[in-house]
Amino acid sequence: MKKLVLFLFAIVFAQQLSAEDGHRLWLRYDTLNQAKVSANRRSSTIDIAVSELRLFARSGQIKLKKDASLPDDEGFTLSADQKQCITISARRDIGLLYGAYKLLELQHEGTSLSPHSPLSSFFPARCTLLRAEVAQPLGQP
Repeated sequence: MKKLVLFLFAIVFAQQLSAEDGHRLWLRYDTLNQAKVSANRRSSTIDIAVSELRLFARSGQIKLKKDASLPDDEGFTLSADQKQCITISARRDIGLLYGAYKLLELQHEGTSLSPHSPLSSFFPARCTLLRAEVAQPLGQP
Protein backbone atom coordinates (compact mmCIF):
# COMPACT_ATOMS: atom_id res chain seq x y z
CA MET A 1 0.00 0.00 0.00
CA LYS A 2 2.85 2.38 0.86
CA LYS A 3 4.42 1.75 -2.54
CA LEU A 4 1.14 2.50 -4.31
CA VAL A 5 0.69 5.82 -2.49
CA LEU A 6 4.32 6.73 -3.16
CA PHE A 7 3.91 5.78 -6.82
CA LEU A 8 0.74 7.90 -7.20
CA PHE A 9 2.44 10.82 -5.44
CA ALA A 10 5.42 10.53 -7.80
CA ILE A 11 3.15 10.58 -10.86
CA VAL A 12 1.25 13.66 -9.66
CA PHE A 13 4.50 15.42 -8.77
CA ALA A 14 6.15 14.51 -12.10
CA GLN A 15 3.25 16.00 -14.07
CA GLN A 16 3.87 19.40 -12.50
CA LEU A 17 7.52 19.45 -13.48
CA SER A 18 8.39 20.99 -16.81
CA ALA A 19 11.70 20.93 -18.59
CA GLU A 20 13.09 23.99 -20.31
CA ASP A 21 13.49 23.87 -24.03
CA GLY A 22 16.86 24.80 -25.48
CA HIS A 23 15.65 28.26 -26.45
CA ARG A 24 15.27 29.49 -22.89
CA LEU A 25 18.69 28.19 -21.95
CA TRP A 26 20.39 31.07 -23.77
CA LEU A 27 17.60 33.58 -24.40
CA ARG A 28 16.04 34.37 -21.05
CA TYR A 29 13.42 36.68 -22.50
CA ASP A 30 9.81 36.68 -21.50
CA THR A 31 7.32 36.13 -24.31
CA LEU A 32 5.76 39.50 -24.98
CA ASN A 33 3.93 39.18 -28.33
CA GLN A 34 3.77 42.97 -28.58
CA ALA A 35 5.87 43.98 -31.59
CA LYS A 36 4.56 44.44 -35.12
CA VAL A 37 7.20 42.98 -37.43
CA SER A 38 7.34 43.20 -41.21
CA ALA A 39 9.89 42.10 -43.80
CA ASN A 40 10.32 43.06 -47.44
CA ARG A 41 11.37 39.50 -48.36
CA ARG A 42 10.63 35.94 -47.20
CA SER A 43 12.92 33.00 -46.55
CA SER A 44 13.29 30.41 -43.82
CA THR A 45 15.99 32.51 -42.12
CA ILE A 46 13.95 35.72 -42.31
CA ASP A 47 10.90 33.83 -41.01
CA ILE A 48 12.93 32.81 -37.93
CA ALA A 49 13.98 36.44 -37.34
CA VAL A 50 10.38 37.65 -37.70
CA SER A 51 9.12 34.95 -35.35
CA GLU A 52 11.75 35.71 -32.69
CA LEU A 53 11.01 39.43 -32.83
CA ARG A 54 7.24 38.92 -32.70
CA LEU A 55 7.58 36.71 -29.63
CA PHE A 56 10.23 38.56 -27.64
CA ALA A 57 10.63 42.18 -28.79
CA ARG A 58 9.11 44.98 -26.80
CA SER A 59 6.18 46.84 -28.29
CA GLY A 60 6.68 48.89 -31.40
CA GLN A 61 7.12 48.48 -35.10
CA ILE A 62 10.13 46.62 -36.51
CA LYS A 63 11.00 46.37 -40.20
CA LEU A 64 13.46 43.88 -41.67
CA LYS A 65 14.91 45.07 -44.94
CA LYS A 66 17.40 43.47 -47.30
CA ASP A 67 19.76 46.10 -48.68
CA ALA A 68 22.26 45.02 -51.35
CA SER A 69 24.27 48.24 -50.89
CA LEU A 70 25.59 47.22 -47.47
CA PRO A 71 29.26 46.19 -47.48
CA ASP A 72 29.28 42.90 -45.56
CA ASP A 73 27.38 39.68 -46.28
CA GLU A 74 26.76 38.92 -42.59
CA GLY A 75 26.63 42.42 -41.13
CA PHE A 76 23.58 44.48 -40.25
CA THR A 77 22.44 47.98 -39.35
CA LEU A 78 19.91 48.86 -36.65
CA SER A 79 18.24 52.25 -36.88
CA ALA A 80 15.24 54.01 -35.39
CA ASP A 81 13.19 56.89 -36.73
CA GLN A 82 11.47 59.68 -34.79
CA LYS A 83 8.44 57.45 -34.16
CA GLN A 84 10.71 54.70 -32.73
CA CYS A 85 10.08 52.43 -35.69
CA ILE A 86 13.16 50.21 -35.77
CA THR A 87 14.66 49.03 -39.06
CA ILE A 88 17.08 46.13 -39.31
CA SER A 89 18.91 46.24 -42.64
CA ALA A 90 21.28 43.62 -44.00
CA ARG A 91 22.71 42.46 -47.28
CA ARG A 92 21.82 38.80 -46.66
CA ASP A 93 19.20 36.91 -44.69
CA ILE A 94 21.68 35.81 -42.02
CA GLY A 95 22.53 39.46 -41.33
CA LEU A 96 18.86 40.13 -40.61
CA LEU A 97 18.84 37.24 -38.13
CA TYR A 98 22.02 38.54 -36.43
CA GLY A 99 20.43 42.00 -36.27
CA ALA A 100 17.22 40.60 -34.76
CA TYR A 101 19.15 38.88 -31.98
CA LYS A 102 21.24 42.02 -31.38
CA LEU A 103 18.05 44.08 -31.03
CA LEU A 104 16.64 41.57 -28.52
CA GLU A 105 19.92 41.72 -26.59
CA LEU A 106 19.84 45.54 -26.50
CA GLN A 107 16.21 45.59 -25.36
CA HIS A 108 16.96 43.02 -22.67
CA GLU A 109 19.80 45.26 -21.42
CA GLY A 110 17.48 48.28 -21.42
CA THR A 111 19.35 50.05 -24.23
CA SER A 112 17.28 52.01 -26.74
CA LEU A 113 18.23 53.13 -30.22
CA SER A 114 18.42 56.82 -30.98
CA PRO A 115 17.20 58.21 -34.30
CA HIS A 116 20.52 60.09 -34.53
CA SER A 117 22.88 57.20 -33.89
CA PRO A 118 22.22 53.97 -35.78
CA LEU A 119 24.09 50.87 -34.72
CA SER A 120 26.06 48.93 -37.33
CA SER A 121 27.87 45.66 -37.01
CA PHE A 122 29.77 44.37 -39.98
CA PHE A 123 31.77 41.75 -38.11
CA PRO A 124 29.85 38.59 -37.30
CA ALA A 125 30.40 37.61 -33.66
CA ARG A 126 32.17 34.39 -34.60
CA CYS A 127 34.76 36.23 -36.74
CA THR A 128 35.50 39.34 -34.66
CA LEU A 129 38.55 37.93 -32.85
CA LEU A 130 40.06 36.48 -36.01
CA ARG A 131 39.68 39.72 -37.95
CA ALA A 132 41.09 41.74 -35.06
CA GLU A 133 44.19 39.54 -34.92
CA VAL A 134 44.72 39.78 -38.67
CA ALA A 135 44.27 43.55 -38.68
CA GLN A 136 46.68 44.10 -35.76
CA PRO A 137 49.41 41.43 -35.35
CA LEU A 138 50.52 40.87 -31.79
CA GLY A 139 53.58 42.83 -30.68
CA GLN A 140 52.96 45.74 -33.06
CA PRO A 141 51.49 49.04 -31.88
